[in-house]
Amino acid sequence: AEDGEFTMFEELFSLQGKVALVTGGSGAIGQGAAEVFLELGARVILAGRTEEHLTAARAALPEDAEVITVLGDAGDPAHVRELVEVAESNGGVDLLVNSVGTNRRKPILEATPEDREFLWQVNMASVWAVTQALVPQMVEKGYGKIINMCSIGSFVGLEFKTMYAITKGALAQHTRSAAVELAQQRAGVQAAGDGLSVERRAGK
Repeated sequence: AEDGEFTMFEELFSLQGKVALVTGGSGAIGQGAAEVFLELGARVILAGRTEEHLTAARAALPEDAEVITVLGDAGDPAHVRELVEVAESNGGVDLLVNSVGTNRRKPILEATPEDREFLWQVNMASVWAVTQALVPQMVEKGYGKIINMCSIGSFVGLEFKTMYAITKGALAQHTRSAAVELAQQRAGVQAAGDGLSVERRAGK
C-alpha cells in the first residue's frame, strides 16, 4: 500500500521532462526550489549574480543532477536574453521561480531615492523582465508555472521596511494580475511567501 501511495504521489507531481528555471538560485530559497525540482525529475537552470555563491549552490546539489548554471544579474537585459537562449536550447522553460530579492532596512526619513530605486529594480523590475521574456516559451508549449517569492511584507506593514514592503506589495499584485491574464494561455502564476529565512540577500 505504501509503495502504491508513493507511485501515486510521483504520478501526480512528477516533473519528468520539464525544465525549471530558478532566479536567485544561489540563495537558500532558490537552492531549496532547485532541490525539489530535481527530486521530482526536472532539469534545472540555476541563475545567480555572485559566482562564488552560485558555485557553492551547485556543489550542494547532487553531482549527477541535470543542472545548468547561468551567472548574471536578473536586472541586466543581456543576462535575461541569455536565460531565454539557454532555456530555449533546452526545450523551453516549463517552470519559473522568481526568488531574487533583497532589502535595505531604513526609516522613511532616512531612505534615499537611490535606496528606493535599488529595491524596486531588484525586487520588482527584474521579476517583471524575466517573466515577460520567458512567458512566450510557456505560451508556445501551452503549459507553464510561475512562482514569485513574495514576503510577509507583501501583505502587512513592517517597521523600517516601508520601501521593501512597497516592492513586495507590488510583486503580490503583479502575481494576482498575471495569474488572471496568463490563465488564458494555460500558464499559472502563484505566490509563495517567506517569513524569516537565513540567506545571502544581496548576492543572489
